[in-house]
Amino acid sequence: HPCGSKQAEWLTPEYLIDAVCEATEKGGDTISPDEARQLFAMRHAKDFRDAPDQKVTRRGGIPYLLPVGWYRFPLAVNGKHGGDDGWLGNGDAAKEWAVAFHGTGL
Repeated sequence: HPCGSKQAEWLTPEYLIDAVCEATEKGGDTISPDEARQLFAMRHAKDFRDAPDQKVTRRGGIPYLLPVGWYRFPLAVNGKHGGDDGWLGNGDAAKEWAVAFHGTGL
């Protein structure tokens, strides 16, 4: 798996927040841990590093594969685009958007 196994317990939501703060500082700006937490919808964060099966569904009319082998940290986008969050649905409705993931090496 790209992120290793669950033995790598350092990969946590708090690690992500610390990394965001550090990267922002290296870029010449600052962000508090509380501000960084507001960027993510941590209630939807999930560890798929040891997920047993690849489940295929459809999102926005496009096949959607769970990010098996990765830890998902979703961005907080509810209510930020005109108030209608139907595009965030997960039932493959016509107005839903496809889902994308970005992974980086550690």
